[in-house]
Amino acid sequence: MNEDIRISAEISPPEVASQAEIALATDIMLAMVKTSKGVKMYQASNPLLGKFFQEMTEKISSMLDLGNEYKLDVERFELSYKGHPVYKNSDINESLAFRMYSDGIRSIIFYEGIEEWELKEFLEIVSSNLSGGLDDDIVTRMWSKGFPHCSYILEDDFREMDKQIDDQLAGAPATGKIPPSCLADPLSFATKLQTIPDHFYTISAEEMTSLQTLI
Repeated sequence: MNEDIRISAEISPPEVASQAEIALATDIMLAMVKTSKGVKMYQASNPLLGKFFQEMTEKISSMLDLGNEYKLDVERFELSYKGHPVYKNSDINESLAFRMYSDGIRSIIFYEGIEEWELKEFLEIVSSNLSGGLDDDIVTRMWSKGFPHCSYILEDDFREMDKQIDDQLAGAPATGKIPPSCLADPLSFATKLQTIPDHFYTISAEEMTSLQTLI
């Protein structure tokens, strides 16, 4: 296992964040990793595991007191906060980042007011060994929980946003913002399949040439 939780030394981050804020974001990830390991080691009723969850909840609440959300961008083996890597683990069997990335999650967001039960459910989902069934992926399980203070952005959502930006730059009518409900349920944003006709009529190349001549 190659776990690395660190404060980035980037000089010009994409988003402005103080060193204290980055340190707190790193501290939160330390608490998440410790708690996720505790989920695998201890029974849910174990007082030590309860202490881990309490500490993690308090740290995230401290971060949320600084703003309205705590957003982690997800790479294949890395999580970053405002452009600063705060977690890295290249072990595909242990990496929290890899599990979320593999299921198409590109950002995970925690909002002000988040409760301990939400963090428990979230960590149990991303820490568990998934069976590989269609109904067992992280996105499906998170969606089924209906977290009120935790959401995610999928790769497909970014593609749709990029398409809307390209359309606007090209002068095409804007298709509007992606509804928040679609971020929680990406399938609701998918284009509906069209009904396939019962019969298809085709013409030969010679017939197509004759029609073009007549036109």
